[in-house]
Parts: sequence; structure tokens; C-alpha cells
Amino acid sequence: MARPYNAEARSSVIEAAEWLFVTRGFETTSYQQIAKASGISRSLTQHYFPRKELMAIGFFEDLNEAMCRALDERGILDGDRFTRQSRLAQLSYTYLTRASRASDFTVDIFGSRHLTSQVIGIVYKDIVAATQDKISVPIDEAIETIRFATGGFFESYYNDLVDSKEIDVPRKLRRAMTTILEIYPEGPEGCAARYDDSIIDPPTMQALIDDVAARFPSEEPPETLDPEEVRRYRESLRAR
Repeated sequence: MARPYNAEARSSVIEAAEWLFVTRGFETTSYQQIAKASGISRSLTQHYFPRKELMAIGFFEDLNEAMCRALDERGILDGDRFTRQSRLAQLSYTYLTRASRASDFTVDIFGSRHLTSQVIGIVYKDIVAATQDKISVPIDEAIETIRFATGGFFESYYNDLVDSKEIDVPRKLRRAMTTILEIYPEGPEGCAARYDDSIIDPPTMQALIDDVAARFPSEEPPETLDPEEVRRYRESLRAR
């Protein structure tokens, strides 16, 4: 008989896994450690997440859901599909840049080529689905352009996070999004204008980040994790 789905248990596993990945690293964190920190049995942990990388992807999926709700509640998801994707991307990477726990976790995950490719795959598939019936170039050329733009963005974004640089997310995204939009009939100039029109103003962005922070897990680690260990690991990430 299949086990019943428990959203609260799944959320507890992801929260504990996220902190363990931050404090111990993705590769060295075990299922047993995650189960202990979440208060969920190891068998149930593996039932929800047969592969450890699914927990990392689960974090980004849950974050994406929280951001979509925040944008929708403020009426910012209105508009065509490109505008919605652009605004979601702006909020996603601004939040990951400013929220300390999310930022550290992102550095750790994006330090793995394999995990980065998994995250890029989520973005890539969504972009292809949104553009394939509107593009003005052959599909193979469009796919190559999307891969080039998303891969370059993630590489640049990761390096800036590691170096603790101030990241201008709208500017950085503008390069990737306008590159992708070159496959549209409007051409580069029209694409740049479409992106600029979709930019979220700073006060609204801060309000959205506050909305997401209020509905996403607390910045405090699970009680089973040592805060001093969390601090030391954060420092080691910044020193890479």
C-alpha cells in the first residue's frame, strides 16, 4: 500500500536538508543526518526523496511556489508569459541574493556542476515551453540560444555570490533575457524594451521579498543543528 502524502513532513525534510547542506555540504550530508534533524524516519525521508538531489531541487520548487503566490497577490503576474517569467526571475534571484540562508545554500548548490544543470533544466524547460510557438528561428537554434544564455547567467551569478559582490539582478538578467528574446520576431531592440517594461521597482521588490520571507521557513536553523557550525560554514563558503 502506498504511503499517504504528508506536506508538513515533506517540508520538514527539505528545511532540515537545506540547513545540513549549508553546514556540512551537499556531498557529505547523509540521509540519516537529514532524518534525525527533521524528526522523520529515514525510510519516510527516502520515500519522499529517493535521491538526495531531489531535496535541493525541492527547495527551489517550494521557493518558486512561494514567490508566485506573492507576485499573484500583488497583481504583478499580470501580463503576457514573458512578463510573468521576467518578474518571477527578478524576484527569485533578488531573494536568493539578499536572504543570507538562501544565498549560502545557493552558493553550495551552484558549486556542483551536476546540481546546477538540474536547476538550469527547470528554467530551460519552462523557457522552451513558453517560446516554442512564437519563435522566428529554427527550434535547434532557439534551444542553443536558451542554453547559452541560461548557462552564462548562472555561472556569472554564482561567481558574484562567492565573491560577495553587490549584484544588480535586473541588469544581469537583462543580458540573459534579451539574448533569449533574440529568437522572437521583435529582434534585440524590441526584446530589450519588453524586458525594461517588466522591471519591478525597488519598493515593490522589497515588499515582495518581505512577503516571501514571511511565508517561507524561518531563518533560524532546526534545534538539532549547532548555530556556531552554521556560522563557520557560511564563512568557509565566502572564502572559496
